[in-house]
This record gives sequence, structure tokens and C-alpha cells, in this order.
Amino acid sequence: MDNNKMDDASLWFESRHAAIQEYTEPEPVEISIVNTETAKIPETAERITASDVKTDLNMIKLNEPIAEIITGVMNSIVPILILLVIKYASQDDLELTQSEQQTIIQAWAVYLKDSNVEMSPGVVLIVTIASIYGGKITKILTDRKRQEELKQKDAKIEELNKIILEMRNSKPDAA
Repeated sequence: MDNNKMDDASLWFESRHAAIQEYTEPEPVEISIVNTETAKIPETAERITASDVKTDLNMIKLNEPIAEIITGVMNSIVPILILLVIKYASQDDLELTQSEQQTIIQAWAVYLKDSNVEMSPGVVLIVTIASIYGGKITKILTDRKRQEELKQKDAKIEELNKIILEMRNSKPDAA
């Protein structure tokens, strides 16, 4: 066995009584992304107070009911519009999950906080009713169209089966 192999423990053992080497710290190099001599610092920076934050949070909370209505309407209309474009998609796959709804509600509430959209409750009610029932009517019409397509396919298959049966019956017996 070779006894000259050094591991961490033996290196430590050998160097534990060694003198500490001299070390000089290098001169610091000044790196600046912004030239501090010519940079203009705004004298009056906007200060945000706790009151401002509370006001913003209150405005978001006040807009959440409207955001819920908008999200509900979107959840009934958007899947139907997608179904019109993509024929055989499932509406269940396109509807929002609870967490997705909450995310969109929060996004709408933040958007409505800063926007100047004001609608009377009557307009909101009428738009909501029209959107929901308009979506249902579109779904019914789409389903009806799909059923008609299926009936036409079934009629073609039945016609082909009759032709095949007639061909089998008219075939001379090879006896």
C-alpha cells in the first residue's frame, strides 16, 4: 500500500502549524452602470403612503362583484364561441375551473380599479342576461346542427348498407 496518498485530513494535519501567508487586499474597482455625476435624481419622488395602499385595495375589493359578473359571462360565452370555431371540442373542457375563475376575477378587479368604466346596474343586468341567454341559444343551435349532421351520416350509412345487401342478394350462386 502506498502511504504517500494525501487526503483532506492528512493535508490539514500537515498544514495546521504552518504560518499564515501574507495577503494584500486588491484595490477596489469602481463599476458604475449609471454615471452618478451626471445622473438626474428627481427631487420630488412620488411617495406612496399606507393610506394610498389601503385605498387601492379597497377599490379592488369594491370592483370584485362586477369582476365576478364579467367572469361569469365570459365563462358562458367564450366556450361557445370557441365551439363555433372548433367543431368537436367539448364545452366542459373549455369552461374555467374555480382557481382560473378567481385569477380572472382578480385581474378584472385590478383593471376596473384604474379604468373609468361606469355602468348603471340596469345596463349590467341587461348585458348579463343577454350574454348568458345568447350563449345558451348559440349552444342549442350548434347542438342542433351537429344532430342534423349525424342524421345525414346515419342516412348515408343506411343507404350504403342497403346497396351492399342488394349486391349480395343479386350475386349469382356459384353452385
